[in-house]
Amino acid sequence: MELVRIGLVGTGFIAEVHARALSYLKDLAEIRGVYSRSIERARSFAARHGIKRVYDGLRDLLRDKEIDAVIIATPSHTHREIAVEAATEGKHIFLEKPIANSISDAEAIIRETEKRSVKLFVGHVLRYWPEYVSAREAVLRGDVGEVSVATAYRLSSFPGREWFRYSEYSGGVVVDLAIHDIDFLIWTLGSVSRVFGYGGRFTRHSFDAID
Repeated sequence: MELVRIGLVGTGFIAEVHARALSYLKDLAEIRGVYSRSIERARSFAARHGIKRVYDGLRDLLRDKEIDAVIIATPSHTHREIAVEAATEGKHIFLEKPIANSISDAEAIIRETEKRSVKLFVGHVLRYWPEYVSAREAVLRGDVGEVSVATAYRLSSFPGREWFRYSEYSGGVVVDLAIHDIDFLIWTLGSVSRVFGYGGRFTRHSFDAID
């Protein structure tokens, strides 16, 4: 199998997770370069993870012929712009969840990847966690009978990211965090026909994002 040469966009918490994970897959994939809006952060990140290339601009990374695919590990509101440009340059894409903060942005990303015939993978990791896979298989086999109600809980401290405080940037807890549970339930039980929801702000950390 050919080595997949990866460009990493972003140097925050989730980028660290990707870098550590890829260090176990050295025979399959390699991070060739990293880009951040802060060149200092990119250099520091590259030094920690043994990455040889640091890019001054996003376009420099995306136009590098020695990059096969990109990991987009940036705030949700930036996904459309970066993913569409990456697809235009013919790069395969691993896009952190959520795909975007709006349906129109998500559809724009999908259209461009289909148009350019590049692979798009959104990081809905619960589909690969053994306990979730086992639960889904039990449902599909009928081990639990006919499912009428499914409830999901997610307990987390408020993310320590400034942009998460604003609905415009993060979409709040439903879009950024509960999307994992929503994706799992749709994967297991099928598409939804109607949605109802309510929420509010209960912590001092949030500005206007539902927490």
